[in-house]
Amino acid sequence: MSNLRAKNTALYIAIIAMFSAVITGGKQALAIIPNVEVVTILLAVYGFVWGFSVALPVATIFVLLQLIFFPFSTWVFQYLIHWHLVAITFCVLGKLNYKNDTKMVLTVTVTAVILTILFGVMTSAMDTFLSYSGGVGFKVVFDDFWYRFAVLYARGIVFFAIHVASNLLMFAVAFLPLVKLNQKAKLKLFGETAH
Repeated sequence: MSNLRAKNTALYIAIIAMFSAVITGGKQALAIIPNVEVVTILLAVYGFVWGFSVALPVATIFVLLQLIFFPFSTWVFQYLIHWHLVAITFCVLGKLNYKNDTKMVLTVTVTAVILTILFGVMTSAMDTFLSYSGGVGFKVVFDDFWYRFAVLYARGIVFFAIHVASNLLMFAVAFLPLVKLNQKAKLKLFGETAH
């Protein structure tokens, strides 16, 4: 996909806009079910198939669009770190050669589970030492960090477990079909299979 932008700028912009809308709409549609989301799998597929030139702008646009729905707070930094980490990780995984589909699905599923676990740890850690108030701004608090982190993480453990389980299931079942569908679309649009 190295020459995607040069080949057709309008198509490139349309793909990024469409993928950003799908991820944002998917997140909002599933917002009623706590910690069940499609952002991880969709961004992973976009990174795996379409590469850095699509996945990174989609991750950025997704985070910025969330500001329409949620007030600015520490979550913005958490999202910027996490979703770009997901995009970069799966862009790299998409460049690897796999012996078969089973090994590929196993690799991406384990990776998704690890990234999902890290999301819970990262958000708890950041919320433990960084707070935000509209009138005061950001405040860093180091007092009793590990105690407060443990309490905050324990309070969200059920939600974290749901998040991990749902991503485990989605990647095990849906990642390969979504990759194949995106590969066909990419081949049809640009005559490319690799990025």
